[in-house]
Amino acid sequence: MNPINEFIIQFSGLSDGTHKFEFEINNKFFELINSDLIKSGNLVVNATMHKTSNLLTFDFEAEGTIDVECDRCTINSSFPISGNEDAFLLVKLESKFTDEDSEIITLPIEESEINVSNYIFEFIHTLVPLSIVPCEYLDNESICNQEILDKLNELSERKASFEDIDPRWSALKNLKNENDN
Repeated sequence: MNPINEFIIQFSGLSDGTHKFEFEINNKFFELINSDLIKSGNLVVNATMHKTSNLLTFDFEAEGTIDVECDRCTINSSFPISGNEDAFLLVKLESKFTDEDSEIITLPIEESEINVSNYIFEFIHTLVPLSIVPCEYLDNESICNQEILDKLNELSERKASFEDIDPRWSALKNLKNENDN
């Protein structure tokens, strides 16, 4: 069975109203998406589809963990994420294709299914913070790679000592300070 089939929702035979779907997201999903940011994880994503005759609205809710690399010490860590978003995906069913609104996906009225895998990935991606430092979020400094942190501190100290050694920089700083006054 093609793994992508798990994320195809057949909406044409469903009555108007609310329909719920649950998706198990695991390493196979992230391999399928081929992401550089998230390579593995275990989550449950609940999708609620509100269907009318010409509009599908999807609410997403996710909870679980993803495996990420720490931006500070490069250690791989399991990172908990959870969140929900109402009307994350809007799909309009029309007789002719229009590309007037980038926020709304337009499908031909004859279409009977939608693949939500990329939209689920986008939703999960919105739950990931811009800076991933698991030890700060989890209040657990022990998970950081102390060897890398020590090396970074050593390099920072070495850089600071280089700035103090070269007398030309001191002379330039004095000139700058004189010009500022």
